[in-house]
Amino acid sequence: MAICMEEREGGEKPSPEIKVKVEETDVEGLREVLNAVTPFLEKLKDWIKEIIGVFTSGLDGKKLGEDIGKFYQELKAQGLPEELIIEMVKDYYKRRMEIVPSLEKLIESLTKLKELRREEEEEERKEDSPSRG
Repeated sequence: MAICMEEREGGEKPSPEIKVKVEETDVEGLREVLNAVTPFLEKLKDWIKEIIGVFTSGLDGKKLGEDIGKFYQELKAQGLPEELIIEMVKDYYKRRMEIVPSLEKLIESLTKLKELRREEEEEERKEDSPSRG
């Protein structure tokens, strides 16, 4: 990419406008970068969708209500006392909500994963580089 300031007719000083000339090699380089990055972004998009799906599936009120209702009915069918059933249902609900990952834990896990991958890449680079001796 070349940046130039052109002199105006009559020897005037260059204007504060900067004209940018884009060279063909710059465009080709940008195309190569975008072609390399696009598949990664597509994979990242799918991965993020999966994470959001996992995160929100535990919060699906309809499914959670159905599960708790079935659990209650099963306990009731076994002839357990109502007080015990309610206590067990409350505990079941609480444990189900604990399973849902918190955003803080999710970010922490992703950060650790990123660090591990960076370390692996550094190790691979060390192994691939010729040893000096």
